[in-house]
Amino acid sequence: MSLLDDFIAYLYSEVENHSIYVWGGQGKRGGEVTKEWIEQRENDPRNAQRAIKYWKKQCESGYGDRLGAFDCSGLGMYFLQNVKGVYACDLNANSMKGKCRQITRNELKRGDWVFMLSGARATHIGYVVDDLYVIEARGRDHGVCISHVDSRPWQFFGRPEIFKEEIETVMLKKGDKGNAVRALQYALMANGYSLPKYGADGSFGRETLDALTAYKKDHSLPAEEFADSRDASALGFKAGFELADAASILLKHLIDARRDSEEQAIIIQEINKLSSLAGTTNTL
Repeated sequence: MSLLDDFIAYLYSEVENHSIYVWGGQGKRGGEVTKEWIEQRENDPRNAQRAIKYWKKQCESGYGDRLGAFDCSGLGMYFLQNVKGVYACDLNANSMKGKCRQITRNELKRGDWVFMLSGARATHIGYVVDDLYVIEARGRDHGVCISHVDSRPWQFFGRPEIFKEEIETVMLKKGDKGNAVRALQYALMANGYSLPKYGADGSFGRETLDALTAYKKDHSLPAEEFADSRDASALGFKAGFELADAASILLKHLIDARRDSEEQAIIIQEINKLSSLAGTTNTL
C-alpha cells in the first residue's frame, strides 16, 4: 500500500476504534487514557468533563482497550510524525494548512485536507477519504467520526504536499472505491463493455477489471491491470476519471448510437442519476 492508502486505512481504523477527542491528544491508547490524564490535558474543567463523559461511554460499549485519544491535528500527526516520520516535528492545524496548496471545493479528492478558520488562521482540520467523506477528531462530544464534506462548514480546502503526487496521478486498480471508479464504470458501459452483475457500484472488482481488460485489448492499449490517464483519454475523459465527464460520455453515446426505446430510457435514467451525483446540468 502507498503512504496515502496507509494513512486513510489508519483514519478508518480510528473511527472503528471509537477514538475520542482530548485537547493535545496524539495517540494515547487503551489503558494509558485515564480520567486523571484527561483532566491534566484539558485546560477547562467543563471541557474535561465533556471528554470524560464521552470516554466513559465508549469504555462502557467495550472500546476502552483499543480507543485512542486525539485532537484534530493530533489525529493526523500521530500517523505522519510518530508512526511514519514524515514530519520531524509536531504541527498544529494552522501549520498543516501551511503544508498545503489551496484548491477549490470542486477540486477536492481523496487525500486532501479541509480546514475551519478564524480569520486566516486554521483552527480545525479534517481529512478527505472516499466519496468526499471527511474523517476528523471533531470534538469532545463526538470523538473521531466521519461525515460528508458538505455537512460541515469547512472554509479552506488544501492539497497536502506529501500526497500531491499520489492524489494527482491518474490510476485506478482492483480494490479501489469511490466516484472515480464509478465514472470509469459508466464510461466502460457507455463504450459497450457491460457490467451486468454489479453495474456502476463504485467498487473496482473482478467484473470491472474484466471489462477494462477487454476494452484495452480491443483498442490496442497496454494490458496492465489498472486504468491510467491513457485509458481515461481513450474512453473520452478530459482529465482524470470525473463523474461530470462520464455523464457527457453517456450522453454522446446516446446521441451517436442507434438504440431501441427501452435502452434509450435506461441510458437517460443513468445520465440523470450520474448528473445528480456530479452536480452537473446534463439532465434529460
